[in-house]
Amino acid sequence: MNGLTKLAATISLTVGAVTLAGCGGSTNTETSKAAATTPPVVTTTTRTSTPVPAPAPVTPATYELREDGKKLTMLVTTDDTVAIGPAFKQIADNFIATRPNGGYHVMIDCAIDYDPTKPANRLGVGKIAVGQLGAAQTGLSAAGMSTVAWNTGRTCQPGFVEPTFDSYRQLDGPYALELCRGRVEDEYIADQRPVNIVADPVKTATGWLVAGTAQGKGRAGMDMAVMRFSCTVSDAGGTLTSSLDQFDS
Repeated sequence: MNGLTKLAATISLTVGAVTLAGCGGSTNTETSKAAATTPPVVTTTTRTSTPVPAPAPVTPATYELREDGKKLTMLVTTDDTVAIGPAFKQIADNFIATRPNGGYHVMIDCAIDYDPTKPANRLGVGKIAVGQLGAAQTGLSAAGMSTVAWNTGRTCQPGFVEPTFDSYRQLDGPYALELCRGRVEDEYIADQRPVNIVADPVKTATGWLVAGTAQGKGRAGMDMAVMRFSCTVSDAGGTLTSSLDQFDS
């Protein structure tokens, strides 16, 4: 091979190398662009919430309505105001639809051991306003309204025996707390009991001082207010007494 032939071969190889290198660079560049423009992967998270169960329907309490002239008495065998309330509303709705205009007062009494000749175990008093006259006579704000004012410290349950003082029991801290619990629970209607009481009895010269907080049992989803109370128990002179001296928020 002469010198001119060798030079041509060298040039041919060099150009081939450049051409290959150029092609390789172009391929790499296109691959990089493709990687840069690939859309990101989006992950979707679906959250599910547990449905809150609907409250169970309330069954109205069974009752007997007695009428003696203008005296109306609703007799029930439970102290559950959640059940008595809808039963009273049945009476109120009927009165509002059928009775002459006027105010009607309904005594809600416990039917257990009921004796019309003796003081009733009165759970509450209901008011019904039939017409504008009824609103004026009952003090309710408008015709067609009804309401119940519940009495505290009342119980209406089969077999219930009202607790009494035990004159033979020694008056100590636990007994003083027990007696004061009874005084505090008298401030609540039946379905707000038992009451959560936090208190420490303190010995005094004449007996015991029980002071602390009380919170009644609330309905579903509701909390009752925390009340402060002070109660004294004494056995001075051989007579056992208890009194609720403070009960407020």
